[in-house]
Amino acid sequence: MNRMRIRVLITAATLGLCLAAGSAPAQMEARLEALGAAMPQLYDGQPVTLAECLEVGEVASMNLAGFEEDLGVAERDKTAAWMQWLPTLDASANWQRAERTDFDDIFLDPTDSVIIRGDRESRFLSNGQRLSAAWTVFNGFDRFAEGKQAAAALNSTGSNLEYQRRLVRERISDAYYDLQRAYARVEVAIESEQLAAQELERSETYFELGISTKSAVLQAKVRHQQTRLDVVRERTGERRAFILLAFAMSIPGADPFRVSEELPAVERVEVRELDDLIQQGGRDRLDIAAAEFTLDARGHGVTRARSRFYPQISLFGSLSRSFNDIPPGLRLGAEVNRTIGWGIQGTWSIFDGWRREQQYRQAVATQRKAEYSLRQTRLEVELQIVNIYTSLIDAVESYDVSSFTVEQSEEDLRLAQERFRVGAGTQLDVITAQVNLSTARRDLVDAQVNYAKFLNQMRRAIGGDVVALN
Repeated sequence: MNRMRIRVLITAATLGLCLAAGSAPAQMEARLEALGAAMPQLYDGQPVTLAECLEVGEVASMNLAGFEEDLGVAERDKTAAWMQWLPTLDASANWQRAERTDFDDIFLDPTDSVIIRGDRESRFLSNGQRLSAAWTVFNGFDRFAEGKQAAAALNSTGSNLEYQRRLVRERISDAYYDLQRAYARVEVAIESEQLAAQELERSETYFELGISTKSAVLQAKVRHQQTRLDVVRERTGERRAFILLAFAMSIPGADPFRVSEELPAVERVEVRELDDLIQQGGRDRLDIAAAEFTLDARGHGVTRARSRFYPQISLFGSLSRSFNDIPPGLRLGAEVNRTIGWGIQGTWSIFDGWRREQQYRQAVATQRKAEYSLRQTRLEVELQIVNIYTSLIDAVESYDVSSFTVEQSEEDLRLAQERFRVGAGTQLDVITAQVNLSTARRDLVDAQVNYAKFLNQMRRAIGGDVVALN
């Protein structure tokens, strides 16, 4: 996935977030409404598909909700960063009524004919308005770097959000298949218990006819009790698997629902060369893209820190008006004033106590840490792909082997039962054949489920998304 596709994906996610809600409470309300609309499909009495679980899990995930909040903040940070290119505007107004008392003052009476000495009180009103604007022409490329940094941070946040969404889908998918595995293992345990019960009944019949011994009957009873215990354990595992699925979907596990019991079909997939898979993962993985965008943002942070060493040049202008209702003898200046001013201003911090050097060094260290993190992420991606690759190959091969083993175990059980019937074999041979058949069936279920899990994990590991195989 190239960067253009990533940016398109992030833009779509951002628009969806903005359309869903314009504020945090509205977004939460929209998420809860969507969850309320999706939940009933889990309890409609029909087996729940993986696609339905994925839909509910994405809506219910509070982890994804937190990353969506981060995306909203990053979008506003980008807007605010580019808004720094616009001039700043300030407006102010004041209103004042005051009283003044001049003690032992000399003044004329109202007719201006008699000089009077004494105290005089004066009341006056004043108000004013001011509008000013300033525009920074040059600030050491800080605004340009801030805009690029915010854009890179937004891309990183969007990539991380999409990658986390795919991780949530993978966890739900794994838990869903594990629950299907639990269903199938319960069925295997029940079939084994039924076989053991039939064998116990056959042994007792043979004992009554004098064909078999008491020891053979006891062995059959022990085997039957063991299979009953296996059923109990597998049902416990089934309940545990459902709780884990509910947890992966971020919903309560108190109300159980039934998922589809049909295991995904195993196909002979042509797994690509490992080097090709690693290259695709390095190219399309969104966590790598997020780390690359983070490194880009840290680089622009270094540029911003370096801009502190340059002077700052600004243009400014102001318009003000004032009115003073003050007696002429007390007034300084005219009753009404209007001022228009403009100019250019330059400032340059020559020494600020080594603060600029400190911020620059921190920005460089942060950039280097982002480089280390990107390299570590690439190594982890390679390790994940290698591990999943070997597991996927093993699952496919194990399925083929287990399929043949089940057929062979069924035939071995039939022959063991026939030999025991004619007296050419022992009850222990029959029990051993039953155990082998039960083990082979469980191995077949495990291989089938592991195939589905590792196939989806490989899709996610090389930069794709989880799909519902069934």
